[in-house]
Amino acid sequence: MFSEKISTRVRVRPQFEAALAEHDKKEAYPEAVAQAHADFADLQGADDIPRPRRTRIRRPADLLTPEEADLRQRLQDQVLRSSETE
Repeated sequence: MFSEKISTRVRVRPQFEAALAEHDKKEAYPEAVAQAHADFADLQGADDIPRPRRTRIRRPADLLTPEEADLRQRLQDQVLRSSETE
């Protein structure tokens, strides 16, 4: 029982000390922390950063949207044109 308490303290202590050090940094430089939060918020709201588009997985039974039908037709036409020239 005594050895379990010691081993637990040994494992937890570095994490505890790291958390205290982080807290001390935040308290010592509140303006730097506020500036970092503001910079991060600005980056998240920037429109010039390309972001991945959300997509949905289409199931075989789903109907094509007009955009998908148009794309399908254009791709098929492109393949047909390239096979005719060969």
